[in-house]
Amino acid sequence: MKILLTIEPGDISEDKYLTFGRWAICNDNSTDYGPFPFRMAYTSALLEREIKDIQIFFLDPFLDRLNREQFINSVEAIAPDIIIMQVSPILWQRDKIILHHLKKNIKNIRIILCGNYPSAEPELCLNECPEIDMILTGEYMQSALDTVRNYITRSTDFSHIGGAVYKNSSGIIIRNTRAPLMPVDSLPLPDRIRINPSRYRNFTIHHPTYQMLMSFGCPYNCIYCVERHVMYGNNQYRFRNPVNILDEMVYLQEHFGARQIWFDDDTATADKHALLEFCSLKIKRKVMLPFGIMGDLISFDEEMIRDLSHAGCICYAFGVESADAAVLKSIAKPIDINKIRYGVKLLKKYRIISHATFSFGHPGETPESMQRTFQFARNLGSDNAQFSIATPYPGTPFFKLAQKKGWIVEQDLSKYFGNLNAVVSYPQLKKEQIEKTVLSFNERWSHIAARKRILVAFRYPLRALAKIRHEGIFQTLQLIRKAIVP
Repeated sequence: MKILLTIEPGDISEDKYLTFGRWAICNDNSTDYGPFPFRMAYTSALLEREIKDIQIFFLDPFLDRLNREQFINSVEAIAPDIIIMQVSPILWQRDKIILHHLKKNIKNIRIILCGNYPSAEPELCLNECPEIDMILTGEYMQSALDTVRNYITRSTDFSHIGGAVYKNSSGIIIRNTRAPLMPVDSLPLPDRIRINPSRYRNFTIHHPTYQMLMSFGCPYNCIYCVERHVMYGNNQYRFRNPVNILDEMVYLQEHFGARQIWFDDDTATADKHALLEFCSLKIKRKVMLPFGIMGDLISFDEEMIRDLSHAGCICYAFGVESADAAVLKSIAKPIDINKIRYGVKLLKKYRIISHATFSFGHPGETPESMQRTFQFARNLGSDNAQFSIATPYPGTPFFKLAQKKGWIVEQDLSKYFGNLNAVVSYPQLKKEQIEKTVLSFNERWSHIAARKRILVAFRYPLRALAKIRHEGIFQTLQLIRKAIVP
């Protein structure tokens, strides 16, 4: 039996391609950013460990920039018995056409969907696309394994598959209760043979950088978060055994030549005790591999930042979203602005590069609050910052609230790009104002960021040389020009 794990093709135009990590980003084809598909990689490894005599394939059209026709041809060449496809809301209308084509042209194929949009709207997806055999909602690794086992044994009883949504023989939609989230240390290491880790780039200073997870989930309840509300369905936080984390780091170093690790967690810093245990063990085992983390500046103190630095942490990304207290309250973001300032000072003190992320257009946002947040970002002292547009994705409390209040003015889900389009409009702040203001912030920040990167290079010359070797002298000269030309 042939099993194909894949992600929808994201070609938007000849020079634009969709990347969907925590949110949707429309990149030009020269961008090498790519979030590693952890759930696909864990599913592949789990299938290989638990089921014998199957062939597993993986196809990521993002990496090869496959358009829809090329993607269909690639799938047909494999001719899988089962396709497990990860789907987002933005490409759903196109996905239906692809699935219709595959069902028609590949004999007896079983089509299983997973990802944030089928998890948020499983009944809608089944009704709009009769070619779908099953939807696996939420964290789907175990349910994918159970489903494949069912098809191998030709069992028609799907009642035990947690989170499965499907039509019975009478055409009635059955929605199984989600199973408890998996114990993370029961998972094998992600499949990095079929899924080449070197092709996914994220926060690279020392090339090659490989992506890992320290933890799964997030204990907070920010209303815009797709992972928290759609994929996990609760705020359970699961930190991996530090021994297993370090074993995986050593594996990537010895087998793939890793020179840096990027921990792309929802937040790697929510459990201070576990994090400090990891730092202590890394030092004790002398695992000399620098790393960066996606964390937060909510539950931290100097001891944590210090120990991270001593253990080899060189970069730290964190979400701020807004500097306005009313906006933060409206989105349930439990941060303290003064504590953010303190955290950035600590990161600088311990020589960790800081990257702050902000988003605009949340409930309660005003033109004045947007300006205050931008000024806060300018004065914060972080080494870099990122500005995006707050987007209410289906299944999140933000989406439900925006629907109830009538704020959503863009019904076309293909426009839900957090770096291009606003899809909500408020009485005090219109869609066009949000887009225009964020575009202006990004343009103004691009010159600030270029100057900051040069200052960072002087602070950390060895890291700067590694970056230049990776990016090339031409891109470095472009950066210098951007810093000089206002």
